[in-house]
Amino acid sequence: MTADPGDGDGRSIDRNISRKFWEQRGALADDARSTTLDSEPGWWVRYNVRLYQHWLLRHLDAGSAPWGQVIDVGCGNGDWTAVLAQRATNVVAVDFSQSLLSAVERRLGARGLADNVTFVHSDAAAFEFPPDCDLIVLGAVLQYLDDRETEDVVNRAARALSPRGHLYVRTTTARRQAVIRNCTADYQAIYRAPGWFEERIRSTGLTIEAVTTGTYVLADEPLHRLVGRRLWPTLGRGLAAPLRLLRRAQRMRKDTEVHHWLCRHPDPERHLPAGA
Repeated sequence: MTADPGDGDGRSIDRNISRKFWEQRGALADDARSTTLDSEPGWWVRYNVRLYQHWLLRHLDAGSAPWGQVIDVGCGNGDWTAVLAQRATNVVAVDFSQSLLSAVERRLGARGLADNVTFVHSDAAAFEFPPDCDLIVLGAVLQYLDDRETEDVVNRAARALSPRGHLYVRTTTARRQAVIRNCTADYQAIYRAPGWFEERIRSTGLTIEAVTTGTYVLADEPLHRLVGRRLWPTLGRGLAAPLRLLRRAQRMRKDTEVHHWLCRHPDPERHLPAGA
């Protein structure tokens, strides 16, 4: 990993290198680590992914979010697509790796989850969002785009949301620097500071409904599942505090962190069509 002290213009992303790398990951799609790129055991990675999903679903359920049209941009190995397909009326799974997309179609088909899923082979930067999306998932995809492309994708996603729709952004961020470029002959990624993303999100007019880090998700969500929403304020928070400290200590030397943002229109009623 190489740190770049510059202004973070993102010019070092080489799409040909990225495409080759992710096409090769399609052969490993059944492994949870095929797209997370973690070195931990597969069972641990799958557990972490489930906690990430629990965080998102918990917040959406708390607000009675609609589950009509859902867009999963950068669907990867389909772990998120499968969960979304069990809730949404229609899911569009998008990836610029044909090998990964084909693997997701096979995986979901074998589980009987592909009937309401449309599979689209497209670069995230070129994908045209349909209107009135109830949920757009940008999961671990923005770190593989340059700054201009990232801003454009976030702007277009925000405009495509339904009045009560949500935008979910999950990406690897730089902890101590404005930007870290991990750009080699085999792999291309840019990790930006959390504040960079928050400025871009707010510039679209969306409000950030919830934000957390991967470190805190791994501490909080097991207890949320254990004590439930009613007991969380009085019991769960106290139990989670030492786990948060432990998780933070474990990641003290890491240069990156995973951030999660759940965003929506600040006043959904203003975005409702006349007569709705």
